[in-house]
Amino acid sequence: MSGKSQSYTAIALESAKLAENKYIKDPIFSNLTPNDQGIILFDLNFTVDPQFVLYKASLVRSTTTPASTSTPPPQTTVPAGGGGAISFPGANQ
Repeated sequence: MSGKSQSYTAIALESAKLAENKYIKDPIFSNLTPNDQGIILFDLNFTVDPQFVLYKASLVRSTTTPASTSTPPPQTTVPAGGGGAISFPGANQ
């Protein structure tokens, strides 16, 4: 995946948040290059934990939550340098 950021600092913060996410494995930012406008272009490679995308595992996760709780899992929002945000469900688990 490729992206843009306003600064190297924003990329470093994003990298730290991705490293905290138990479902994201081996996040690697590479090819960090500023363009003519000072925007930092980068490539990002990572692996998603197969347990996160398995239907059976999602059933197990949902059955371990008490039936009276209807609150969705917490989300971590990572600032994307271009003004948007990247959200990862359950990142704080």
